Amino acid sequence: MPPGSRTSDAGSRGLRRMLQVVTTPRGDHRWDLLIRATGMVALTGIPLVLLFPHSVPLVWFAVLSLPANSPLSPVIPALFEPLIMEAAKWERPIWVATVALAGYMYMEYLNWHAYAWLLSRKRLESLRGRHWVRASVGYFDRAPFLTIIVFAFTPMPFWTARCLAILGRYPLSRFLSATALGRFPRFLFYAWFGALLQIPVVILLAVVVGSAAVAIALRLARGQRLQDEAAAAGEARSGALRGDRPARVAAASDQGVTLIILDGARPDVFQHLAAAGDLPNTSRWVLEPGGVAPATTVLPSTTGVAYLPFLTGCYPGTCNVPGIRWLDPAQYGGAWWTDREHVRSYCGYQGKRLNTDVPDTVLSLFDIEPDSVGLCTPFWRRLTPGGTRMSLVRAGLGWQAHYTGWYLVLDQAVGRQLARIARGRHRLVFAVFPGVDGLTHFFDPWHPRVLEVYRHFDRALGRYAARGGFEGDRLVAIVSDHGMARVDRHTDVALALERRGLPALRHPILWRRDPDVAVMVSGNASAQLYLRPGVKRSQRWSVPAIESGEVAGIPRDLVSYLAALDGIAFVAGTDGRDIVVHSSAGRARLSPDGDGRISYHPETADVLKLGDLRATRASGEWLTASLDGPFPDAPTQLLQLFRSPRAGDLIVAAALHTDLRSAWEIPPHRSGHGSLVHDHMRCLVALNRPVRGPLRTVDLFALALSHLGHAIPPGIDAAYAGDGARTRRPLDRPDRLRGPGSVAPSLHAPDGAAD
Repeated sequence: MPPGSRTSDAGSRGLRRMLQVVTTPRGDHRWDLLIRATGMVALTGIPLVLLFPHSVPLVWFAVLSLPANSPLSPVIPALFEPLIMEAAKWERPIWVATVALAGYMYMEYLNWHAYAWLLSRKRLESLRGRHWVRASVGYFDRAPFLTIIVFAFTPMPFWTARCLAILGRYPLSRFLSATALGRFPRFLFYAWFGALLQIPVVILLAVVVGSAAVAIALRLARGQRLQDEAAAAGEARSGALRGDRPARVAAASDQGVTLIILDGARPDVFQHLAAAGDLPNTSRWVLEPGGVAPATTVLPSTTGVAYLPFLTGCYPGTCNVPGIRWLDPAQYGGAWWTDREHVRSYCGYQGKRLNTDVPDTVLSLFDIEPDSVGLCTPFWRRLTPGGTRMSLVRAGLGWQAHYTGWYLVLDQAVGRQLARIARGRHRLVFAVFPGVDGLTHFFDPWHPRVLEVYRHFDRALGRYAARGGFEGDRLVAIVSDHGMARVDRHTDVALALERRGLPALRHPILWRRDPDVAVMVSGNASAQLYLRPGVKRSQRWSVPAIESGEVAGIPRDLVSYLAALDGIAFVAGTDGRDIVVHSSAGRARLSPDGDGRISYHPETADVLKLGDLRATRASGEWLTASLDGPFPDAPTQLLQLFRSPRAGDLIVAAALHTDLRSAWEIPPHRSGHGSLVHDHMRCLVALNRPVRGPLRTVDLFALALSHLGHAIPPGIDAAYAGDGARTRRPLDRPDRLRGPGSVAPSLHAPDGAAD
C-alpha cells in the first residue's frame, strides 16, 4: 500500500474519532444540551479574545451566563445578578447588560419550549382546566405584552408569566420581545449598581453560596430531589433541539366553527372581487370547497342588532331589541334623568347594554360552547375573561375610525388578533371586521377605498389560514349583517313631524318636555315611532286607533302623511294580530294564522310587491318568493319585529337611496342601511362547505351548533340545522306589550316539519 494511502486512512480515522467525541452525548439530554451550548459560546469567544484582548471579561461572562440561566437555576437562584455586577467592574455597564440579555434570551427561547412541553403533558390536563387557571389566563390576555414586561422587570417570579403566555397561546416572538424590553433595564441597573459600588468578590460569592444553600435546604426539607425541574426542563429542551413539536397545551376537538362578520359587505361586491381574482385566499379556503349561499338579514338591517341572529338564532323581535335606538313604552315615564335608561342608543356609551337588554332566556353561542373567543364584538355576554378580546381596541380605534375614516387600522388589528389565536384551536371563534361598513358610509359600496378593505380582509384570512386556522374539521363562515346602498336624499321624519306641529323626542335631543312622538332611527333607513311617549302603557296603539283619533294630540292622517313623504317606502303598524302596511300607493295586510303560515292581502295596493293576488304561504316559502324582489322576506321580518314589546307603534321604512336623518350628521352618510329594501336585506353568506339556500342569518346559529355537535335549543327562530331539520316557530305577534326582558310565548313545529 502506498505511504500516502496509509496517511490518508489515519487521517480519516482521526476525523471520525473527533466527530464521535463531538457527537457522543455527555450525560443525559439536559446536561448534554447545556455542555454543547456552553462549548459553542466558548469556541466562538476564542477568536474574539485573540483579535480583541480587551473583550475577555465579556467573553467569560457570556460563557457563564448560560449555566446561570440553565437547569441549575432552581438550586442556584442568585447566580446571574452577581455575575452581572462582577463583569461591570471590568466593562462598561451598557455592554455588560447587552451580553447578559443575549445569553438570557437564548436560554429563555429554550425555556419556552421546555415549559410548553411540560404544560402539554397528560398529567397536567386537570390543572389546565381549573377555573383559577382559566381566569388567570383571561386576565393575562387583557394586556399580555405589558404583563410580561412587568414580570420581566420586577422580582416577581417570571415563570408565572411564561406559563400564562404559553397557556394563552401568546406568540413566541411577542413574548421574547416583551421579555427583552423588561429584562434589559433590569440588567442595566444591576450592571450600573455593580460598577458604582465595586462590591468585593467575597460578598458576591457569599450571596451565591448562601442562596444556593437555602434553596437546597428547602428542597431537601420538602423531600424533593435537587434535579427534578432540571431533569424535566432538560428533557424538554433536548426535544426542542431535536425538532419535536410540543403538543398543544389544551387538547381540543377537531370540530370547530369560525364565524367572521365582514360588516356591511354586499354579496355582489364580494363575488365581483372574487371573480376578478382579488380575493385569492378567500377563494382558496372558502369559495372553492364551499361557496356563497343566497341569504337575507333581518329588520332592522343594522350593525349590532343584526349580529344577534348569528349569535342567538333569534330575530331582534324575539331578543326584544327592536333597533339600535328604541324606547320602552311600558317603562318610560318622561322624566329627564330617571327615565333616561328606558331610551336606548347603542351608538354611544349605552353600547354595552346590548349584553343586558337581551333576555337571559335567549341563549347565545357563548352560553352553549364554553371554548369560545369573541374578537371586536359588541355582544360578549357570558364569554370567559380570556374569551373577550379587543374590547378596548374596539372602543378606542372605533371612535377614531368613525370620525376619520381610518377603518383599515381597526380591521388590521382584528386581523392580527385572528391570526394570533389560530393555533389556539378554540372550538368557536367569532370575529368582527367593521371596516367595510364604516368606510362605505363615507363613500359608496363600489368606491376604490372600500374595495381595498375587502382585499385587506382577504390578506388577513390568508394569515389566519397560514397559522392553521382551517385545520381539522372546521366550519368557516364569512358573513355580513346587512347590505349597503348609496344615499341620494335625506328625509328627516322627526323634522317633518315637527313641521306638522308634533314635538318629537329624538337623538341627539335625548329629552324634551311633553313630546307628542318619539322617533328612534336605526341605521338611518328605518325608524320606530312611539306616540305619546312619557305615558306608560302596556298596549301598542293600533293603526285603526290612530286613524279614529283615539290617540290624544295625534292627527288621524298620521299614517298616510308619513307614507306620502318623499323617500318613504312604507309605514307599518298593527291591527290586532295583523300587520297593516301603508304606502303612498295604498294599503296591504299581513295575517299570521298561528301555524307558521302568513297571508298577504293587497287591500288597495301591492305595497310589498309580492304579487297582486292574495296568497298564504309558509314563512320559508315567502322567503323564496320574495328573495329577489324589492322587499326580501318582508312578511316574516315585519311580523318578527312587532313581536318585541319595545317595538314602536309604527315602523317607517325608507325607500332605496334614502336616509331618514338630515344631511348634517357627522360624518355625513353617503351610503346607508337599515331598511327592508333589497340592497339592505341581501347579505353575504360564504362557507367552506356546500350549503343549501336561501338562508336567513338566524339559520347560521343552528348550522354552527349542529357542526359543533350541540343540541339545537327549543324556541329559536333558526330553521337550518345542516340536515334539513326545521325548528321554526310560528310568527305570531302578542296583542299586549310585555315587561322588559320578556319574550312572546310561541308554539314549536314538530321536528322535521316543513318551514
